Amino acid sequence: MSNDDSKNFDARRIREELGIIDTEPLLGRRRKYLVRHNSVQAGLPEDWTRATFIVRVSLLEKLKDFAYTERISIKDALDSALELFLQDADDLLRHNKNIPRENERLQIGGEKTYDVKEVAAILNRTPITIYKYIHNGKMNATRIGNHFFITESNLIDFAKNNNLVISN
Repeated sequence: MSNDDSKNFDARRIREELGIIDTEPLLGRRRKYLVRHNSVQAGLPEDWTRATFIVRVSLLEKLKDFAYTERISIKDALDSALELFLQDADDLLRHNKNIPRENERLQIGGEKTYDVKEVAAILNRTPITIYKYIHNGKMNATRIGNHFFITESNLIDFAKNNNLVISN
């Protein structure tokens, strides 16, 4: 999966491709959990977030000087400095070794997989509900580290065995 594909995950399109039709309408409070809006993030690009840091004054002054001489914002200067510092660190972080990067899609047995958030979006459920399905044995998933991945065939089997209709 290309980097653009991972940023533009479209649950409705995937649901249509797999032929999954939800026969159970969204009722009650569950609807408000599907789309979350955070007013703090308003106006930011999708892959950015606001953060507060405590920094030594001397380092902040160097960052300001760098931003001024390069004619860029402090935000862009900090972003490029952190990116440069961390570009090789992804492979060094122990907890990231088995997790696929943003630009690659994990395949199990040559089959496309989805993470819990993606499956929740496809099935119009919350991630907590998907975790319950996995832990109760209703949905088969593969655990890698602290993350669960559901293969496409397991997702289709789950849809057939529950209140979902396969249109194919």
